[in-house]
Amino acid sequence: MMNRLKGIFVLLVLFLAFGQPAWAQDSVEQELTFVYIAHDENTPTSELIKRLRSVYEDAVNYPESCAAIFYLPNGEYPKVVRVNVGKDNRSEFVEIVGALQSTRSHDVDSNVDIETIQKIFEEVDIINESGYKRFASVQWIYYINSTFWTLKYNEDVIAALYFIMDMEPLIKSKYLKVTMYYSEEHDKIPYNRQQPFGEMNLCPLLKQVPLPY
Repeated sequence: MMNRLKGIFVLLVLFLAFGQPAWAQDSVEQELTFVYIAHDENTPTSELIKRLRSVYEDAVNYPESCAAIFYLPNGEYPKVVRVNVGKDNRSEFVEIVGALQSTRSHDVDSNVDIETIQKIFEEVDIINESGYKRFASVQWIYYINSTFWTLKYNEDVIAALYFIMDMEPLIKSKYLKVTMYYSEEHDKIPYNRQQPFGEMNLCPLLKQVPLPY
């Protein structure tokens, strides 16, 4: 009888240690920051890199509370760097910095960006099918410029992702916060306060204007 009880106890300990679903072992203390980096000749590269490094260093130095994904559009070959999430490739962050320093601009391909970003978040899975929130919160940041807005990527990227990824309930619950930044000193955004994301108004909750940095 005693041996049977010992066996049951051992199995219980093993289950508690190893038998939980994978999502149950994830920390919900982490804040995830996703950064989309639109870059052209008007971008204040040094200031932008400084801000990116701040997000990167927080994730590297505080892995228990910070995770980050950096996305640099580059036509058909965007650059993605992840820190403290699946497929962590933090060592390649220097490639984003180098690309910003050595190239005047990077082309946006909205179709490629939407497809790639969707795949990223299918893998990262910020909310699973049971409604479990993988992170404590998600910060979604766009660094944009007037070229980005003039070419209507505010609609083809920002509004499209808002609609396709069903961001509205996540924003309403304050789990997700979306913010846009631009260089006030070097660039002016042709922002239409009445229809900031086009006539279809796909982003009813994104009423804030782009913020200067």
